[in-house]
Amino acid sequence: MAKSGTFYLDKGKESLTYTKMIKYLSIFFLPIAGFFYISVFLSRWVNDLFGYSTVITVRVMMIFFTFIVFLFVIPYIRKRENISGIRSALVGFIIVALVMALPYLIFRKDISVLLSQLTYLASYILLTFIFSPEVLGMDVDLRSYFQHFKQLIVLGVYLSIVLCYVLGFATIYHSMYQEDQQSFDLKGEGSYVTFAYFSAITFTTIGYGDIAPLSTGSRFVVGIQAIIGTVINVIFIAILFIYISNFENWFQKEEKELQAQTKAIKQIRKRLNK
Repeated sequence: MAKSGTFYLDKGKESLTYTKMIKYLSIFFLPIAGFFYISVFLSRWVNDLFGYSTVITVRVMMIFFTFIVFLFVIPYIRKRENISGIRSALVGFIIVALVMALPYLIFRKDISVLLSQLTYLASYILLTFIFSPEVLGMDVDLRSYFQHFKQLIVLGVYLSIVLCYVLGFATIYHSMYQEDQQSFDLKGEGSYVTFAYFSAITFTTIGYGDIAPLSTGSRFVVGIQAIIGTVINVIFIAILFIYISNFENWFQKEEKELQAQTKAIKQIRKRLNK
């Protein structure tokens, strides 16, 4: 019987301790805090080109900087922790991020800070899926994986990434429109719901044309989201094709193995009867 990838990847690794949890959270948030101040510093020069306030400029730059941090930190933790430890680190990251956004939500009644963090969460889930898919429930043995209909986990991961990116970018678009109503060519009210719709259309690269970016900054962000949407859609469509193209082969192989086992059992019975 084939053993799962979890068995091999967890071998020789101890459970996650509170000390190591604090260490990993520090590895996450200290570089992010550093990049935040770098973004604020760079915004002095970028604002004129971007055309928006420091708050929006920093939010856009932090999409790239947090992606870079996750790109190095996730593999670092994966080499040192078992599956349970990585999941705990993921939950810890989400909790700390939510706690950091609570003051804005409670005292300033500003939910945009919380919603803008969804783009960072989407990047974290995406890179976790790429570097350590077993953390999200995938098994190295794809045959066993699809036999148990765990492809639904892939669908759930995809939908969560899409939802986080769509809502996160919608927050940026809405903030841009609030600062400059000439940022977008749209008919009707420029509400958050309107930009959530526009974000979903941009992510799927449909482009109906009913809403169009006009400013340099809005066009830049829309272009970035379109690229991200294309890459993510290609990744998950490729996984779907792997499933479709190999499911029949896996089924036939299983049927042959079952026939061989049945034949062997019949031979053993014949020998016993003799």
